[in-house]
Amino acid sequence: MKVQYHRTQRVIAGAVTLALASTLAISTSAASADALSESEGTTVAEVPSQDAAEFISEIVLADAATLPIEPGSESNLGVTVPISLEEPISVSTDRGTLNMAIPAADGAAASVSATGDVIVASENDGADLIVQELDTSSLSFEAAATRTLITIDSWDVDPLFTFSPEVPPGGSITLDEETGGVIVLDADGNASSVLSSPWAFDAEGTEVPTWYEVEGGNVYQYVDHIGRQYTYPVVADPVWVIPVLLFVGRIVLKEVVASTMAAAAAKAISGIGTVAKYRSWTDANKRHNMIIYTKKNPGTRCDVHHTLPQKFSTYFAGRGFTGSDSIHHPKYLVWWEVSDHRSKALAVNTMWGAWIKDHPTASKSAILIERAAVMRKYPPRC
Repeated sequence: MKVQYHRTQRVIAGAVTLALASTLAISTSAASADALSESEGTTVAEVPSQDAAEFISEIVLADAATLPIEPGSESNLGVTVPISLEEPISVSTDRGTLNMAIPAADGAAASVSATGDVIVASENDGADLIVQELDTSSLSFEAAATRTLITIDSWDVDPLFTFSPEVPPGGSITLDEETGGVIVLDADGNASSVLSSPWAFDAEGTEVPTWYEVEGGNVYQYVDHIGRQYTYPVVADPVWVIPVLLFVGRIVLKEVVASTMAAAAAKAISGIGTVAKYRSWTDANKRHNMIIYTKKNPGTRCDVHHTLPQKFSTYFAGRGFTGSDSIHHPKYLVWWEVSDHRSKALAVNTMWGAWIKDHPTASKSAILIERAAVMRKYPPRC
């Protein structure tokens, strides 16, 4: 069934190299442990969203071909993409049915492209979702998989995207600090599923900082495209895997990285295991760590700015920004031209102070949304 899609999507006029995606891969048969061993001057063109989807689909560096989707019908691999994406995507396996809600806009009309991709507006205004089923025959184990391409088309798009994977009764979700991935555990502590290390790039192939936050039953992917100038659309690709057998989550993560990742993802996670190059997450080490993290050293021309201000470090620590998620971690730092930074520092702190006074017990996701608002009002440039 095809439904009319009314929005238009802005895409860069020219070659786009990547697309932002969340991929859900569900293992459907037994597998052995060995097998599981605001950019200024940017030119944009208004094109129909349908055409944009097909254009993006052709240039994505994917590791599997796509299969056409018929919304509302279960595919041969057990994947059902609902007619209304306000409802979750589901995958049927021998162990039952997995559901995952994606960040589709309430009441948004969807359409099916000529290639069988489902297109719908995201709840993050200015972003669109392109849902695909993947041909997983090239993987080392039989699996079903869906990819949710998210295209962020401008600097104004909110950077926090919400995915709600199903958690088994009595289970939990935990963030794996070594890989940056997420592991969903069942009631017995076995890995029910994993969300692999996230990556993000802009249209020119520049890496964009991205990471997960876990709150309650939700996984939030924060795509930090407002921290500096990028060429849009900005894109990323986590992979969601549900094994049939019960394995240690880290083993599943390694298989996802090795077998189901696009070339861009491999590049993005290449730094895993080299964390030793970083020093401890402290204010004294911020410049050293930022040079490694951003792969640039602007020298004395730019300061290192805390996007979660040090003045309120006690508050942020109390809200969960500690350890590897400290405000001194380079993902919360940006380069900022010295004179501009120092002329606006008081205004930034004042804005944060007023917000914190009104939100003494804010969640991490709420704080990250406010972080984006402050950075839009006072954009750091270097």
